[in-house]
Amino acid sequence: MSLPTPLMLKGAPGSPYTRKMLAVLRYRHIPYVFLQGNEPEKRGLPRPKVQLLPTFYLPSGTGKVEAVVDSTPLIRRFEEAFPDRKIVPTDPVVECLDYLLEDFADEWLTKAMFHYR
Repeated sequence: MSLPTPLMLKGAPGSPYTRKMLAVLRYRHIPYVFLQGNEPEKRGLPRPKVQLLPTFYLPSGTGKVEAVVDSTPLIRRFEEAFPDRKIVPTDPVVECLDYLLEDFADEWLTKAMFHYR
């Protein structure tokens, strides 16, 4: 499924998850617009069910724009939608290790990042 570009992303510069997704977008050369504060509401974009950052505004299965959060499923979705410069390994064993490291980093390494912010 193709996604419209530029992608719209709401985030906060100090958020580790926002930094993670910005790094993915920049590495993959995926065009994006970075929204902060109440910019999404000014543009008439929907609110996510859970107010977490980062938030992407993507079309749902029905074509309606929805607010989507959770970085790991978003990365997987971008892998399918944008074929260039993939970041998920193609080898299944290495992909599993990649997923485990990402999950560990999301849960535990952010603690150190919050300490140094």
